[in-house]
Amino acid sequence: MATGDFIEINKTNLGASCINIVRGTNTRQATKSNSIMGVKSNRNWYVGNASMPKDVSGTNEVKWSEFRQASVITGCAKTDPESPTTYGTANNGSAEIYLCCQSVVTDAGNKKNYQFKVPGDSVWVTCVENVSTPTPTRRSRSADCLSHGTYTVCARDGLSTGTTQISRAVVVGYGGVSNVYNNIQQ
Repeated sequence: MATGDFIEINKTNLGASCINIVRGTNTRQATKSNSIMGVKSNRNWYVGNASMPKDVSGTNEVKWSEFRQASVITGCAKTDPESPTTYGTANNGSAEIYLCCQSVVTDAGNKKNYQFKVPGDSVWVTCVENVSTPTPTRRSRSADCLSHGTYTVCARDGLSTGTTQISRAVVVGYGGVSNVYNNIQQ
């Protein structure tokens, strides 16, 4: 899977248009007080759909500093096909999901908490990475011994376990090539 991470967003000159690019909305639309493009709407969107750890809940005032460390959980997935056999029972396919570390919040202990659910997991599995000693293998989880078919893989930021998660139906083929699913976001 991926050994690096996605391109880091340039953090200088942060403005409403930069935040709206992440949201996938029209950045050229005029901002009005109750507009979807407004700062308060952006804050509400991040709080409800993504991660905004610096939010000061319950206030009507919105400060740009509240957007510090705001992110949209982003990841990718990959499946490897089952090998063709006479009876189609090799059961050696795999599915993996990977989280972009830039989209996961760093906690007070300088750690990132990644949580995953892959085929065979009945509960969320947590992997912790210490930021001072990066360990890219902690950013992913895979399921092996799969037969061909469609499976669901999920991931989320362990600090934002509410509605902030990504989920993707992935296909494990029968013979052929691997499938890659890039830029999975909520």
